[in-house]
Parts: sequence; structure tokens; C-alpha cells
Amino acid sequence: MLMFIWKSAEMEIVMEKKICKICGSEFETELEDANICPKCESELSSENDDLTLDEIDAANEETALNTDDEDITPDSEEEISEDEIENDAAFDEDLSEEAILALEEEARKKEEKKKKIITVTAAVVGAAVIVSAVLFVPFKKNDAIYRTATTVSTTEKGKVISKRTNLFNIIQSSVEFAKNPNAAMIIGGETIDKSLFEYFYERAQYNLIMENGLGSSSNEEINKFWDNAENVKKAQTNAKTDLITFVVSKQKAVEKGIALTDEEKKSIDQYISSYATDEFLKQMKLTKEQVKYILEGSTLTSKLAQQITTEEEKYNLANDQVEKYVKEKGEKITAKHILFNTLDQQTYQPLSEEQKAEVKKKAQETLDKIKNGADFDALMNELSEDPGLAGYPDGYTFGKGEMVEGFEKAAFALKENEVSDLVETDFGIHIIKRVPLKLSENDIENAKAELQNDMFEDEILTWAKGVKILTNNTLINAAKPTTYETQAENKAQ
Repeated sequence: MLMFIWKSAEMEIVMEKKICKICGSEFETELEDANICPKCESELSSENDDLTLDEIDAANEETALNTDDEDITPDSEEEISEDEIENDAAFDEDLSEEAILALEEEARKKEEKKKKIITVTAAVVGAAVIVSAVLFVPFKKNDAIYRTATTVSTTEKGKVISKRTNLFNIIQSSVEFAKNPNAAMIIGGETIDKSLFEYFYERAQYNLIMENGLGSSSNEEINKFWDNAENVKKAQTNAKTDLITFVVSKQKAVEKGIALTDEEKKSIDQYISSYATDEFLKQMKLTKEQVKYILEGSTLTSKLAQQITTEEEKYNLANDQVEKYVKEKGEKITAKHILFNTLDQQTYQPLSEEQKAEVKKKAQETLDKIKNGADFDALMNELSEDPGLAGYPDGYTFGKGEMVEGFEKAAFALKENEVSDLVETDFGIHIIKRVPLKLSENDIENAKAELQNDMFEDEILTWAKGVKILTNNTLINAAKPTTYETQAENKAQ
């Protein structure tokens, strides 16, 4: 595409000898403003090998191009102040002095050349306008291209780490999304359109709501949650990450020769035939082809995960590794309790206020004994009216969302071997004691599967570093969370 644009421009090509401002070597070029040899230029625009997935995503966001932005017109006459040039140099303070000088010289040349009009044939005008803007816009302090054309080195624990972004990726993103503005992402050559992104985005919104304990909150509270721009940004980021892991793992499965069986294909087709009704598709905002794409990708990913976790030794986890993992996450605890019922055990209706007062008096007397040194377990076995005590004499192991809210909140607030005050729930009055975490065989197996899944997801993110990912941040940043007001508007339409 770049060569085609250059051939379409009315420019005279003259080869000149130049001295590279970075390495000092002599080279020939037809560009009169070139000050960097092809070798150094290649290093500056090398792939994002050292970037984490978050850094790749940040680089994509930082260099997002908006075709409506007045600052990226090729013939812009905006002036650059001396203060901006000085700030530009300060931005890359970790660069060598020679590299900084070379980039400043490059910027000055660009400023001089911006007045030259580039004539592009009508056949390529749509994409060429964007690409020409990228190539000829002057480098300015707040210009994403300025930062992209540099190499920034940072020191971490004495180790110098180079972080680079690829200018060609920016140009390619501009061209691809100019041709297909309805595309949200391109991952390893697969185009993810707006509707498929929105499916993952709504799923990310739901997960974020649940993670923040708002599953049973009012409409007003949830709408208020989305008023926070940081929450919206996190949901967008999580949706992009979920899409990347989904597509990359599916592509890895195909690369490893994993395929769907005839039975699996038949099962997917039957599901679509039975459940992918017009109403279902309208509600999900998906086509039948997209539903099939999601189901096939999920099945391939599951088969890949099973193969890798079974065959690779690092996934063979010992119980002590699993227990350490659970404790470090802090998402599960073990607690005992003494329950005094406030429900009639025959009718399961609440006791009268007088009866409740008597129950509370007995519970308080028991708590006082415990505070004065009485044995908790002895009183629990003597007084607790919990029907599950016989099956769980060592206490209940649970995570968030698994117990009634009042009980859970009080238990998680305790330190190990600490006893709560009286805690009232719909079931009765509790005295809770948090004890050291105890995991059953079933707990360990579930936690092992969870840890293996976390390890597998980390491995997917490692694979993603080698995959070309283009992001249409203009489209993605415009995506708003689904509030109850917008739900009502959609129904009205």
C-alpha cells in the first residue's frame, strides 16, 4: 500500500548520500529529509516483543488515529513553539543524545516540508489521506506519532528494558479501519466486528458488576456505578482482553491440529437450531454465524486447555501448591458458628418479638461466656441449633457470595481465631468464629482446576505477544455500558 501511494504521488526521486545521526554510518536515500539509516529506522520500528499485553493495549490506545481530528491534516499550518520542542526532548530523556538530536532534526525537516502539497490519485484518496497525514504531520508534544517514532528505555532493578512501538502498525490500523469502520479489532488476521465486540463488552460489564458486589443492587446504584469513567474504561479493557484470549487460544488450537469432531459440530448445529431464535438473536445482537463462531471457538479452546493441562508437567500441581494459592488469593475462609434460631422450626415463620428477645438474651449470655474464656467448640456443640453442624463439625469453608450477606460480611471481617459480636440474619442470631482455612478434597480439586485455568490464561497472554493486534479505539471508546435507561430506550424502539 505504501509503495502504491508513493508511485501515485507526483514526486521526483533523487538519491542522496546521508550520514546517520544515530550510528554515524553513510547511506543513500531518495528522501531529502532522511537523517536515519534503514538499519536504525528498522530498530526503531521493530515489533513489540518486550511488551506485555497491557502495554500493547496501552500503545494501541495512545496511538489511536481519529480521522476527524484536525491535527492530522497533511497541510496543517499549526505552529510549534520552542517550549513544545523542549518538552518533546524532555519526554525521551532516557534516549541517547545523538538519538534526541536526530529526532529534533527530523521534526524540523518535517515542519519545513509540511507546506509541500502531495498529489494523490483519486483511486487511493480514501486511504491515502490518512496515511499521508501520518507520514507528513509535524512531530509535536502531544502528537502520538512523535512518541511512536521513538525508543524509550527504562531502568528496572538495574536492568535496561527497551519498549518500542511499530509505526507501521499505526499506518496499517488507519488503513484497515478506514476500509472497515465497523471493525472493532483485528486479531491475528481475524476481524472482530462491532456487534461481536459488544457481546463481549456486555459480558465484561456483567462480570464487573458481580465482582463489585452489585448483583442484587438497585437500578439506580448500577447506573451510578457506570457514571464512573474508570469503571467504563475497565469494562472496555476487560472486553478487549477477553476477545484477545478467545481468538488467540482458538487460533493456537488450530495451529496444534485440534479440530472439532463430527459429533461436536452436530451438537453445535442442534443448539443453534433449537435456541438461536430470531428473538434470541435480537436480544444478543448477534447473527447465527456469530453464535456458531463463539460456540466453535469455545469448544476448541476447551479441547486445547484439556490437552495442555494434561500433557505439560507444570500443570501437575501438588496439594500444598493449591492450598498456598487459595490462601494467597484470600477469597475463601473457614468459619464456625453458634446459631440461635429466630424461625419457628415447624412453620418456618419468624418468631414473635417477645420470643426473639428471649433468643437474643440467650445468645448474648453465650457470647459473654466466650469472651470470659469459655471454650467456643464446647458451647457450639451444646447450644448451636444449626442442622448442618453434624456434617461440618470443623466449620464451613466458603467464598464470597456463598453465604447470606450478613453472615459472610461478618466472617470475612474477622481475623483467624477471632470471635464476632452477635450477627443477625433471616435464619437467626449467630456467634461466628473464623478458624484457619481448611480445604476438603473437593475444595482442593476445584481450586486446582481454577489455578490451572489461571496458568492457562497466562500462557494465552504470552502467545498474544507474538500476534498482530489492531484496535479501533475510536469505535471501542465510543461504546457505552448498558444502563437501565438504555435498556428501556431499546425496548421502546
